[in-house]
Amino acid sequence: MVYRFVFELVLPISKKVGEIKKTMASMQQQQPYQQTNSNFQQQHTQQQSAPNNTSTPKKADYIDFEEIK
Repeated sequence: MVYRFVFELVLPISKKVGEIKKTMASMQQQQPYQQTNSNFQQQHTQQQSAPNNTSTPKKADYIDFEEIK
């Protein structure tokens, strides 16, 4: 009974906890790299889209609506 409890519940849970800790550690190591990479991409995207945002909106971009009383 104790054997079954240990080998079917305690050991699998402890293995999963170890796997999760390793995964979390690797994600935390990669996080600074991903943040700098995403910041660079955002700045690059903003620089490209900046001239497009300065134009005035066209009338075709808006849909007329009716007021409901």
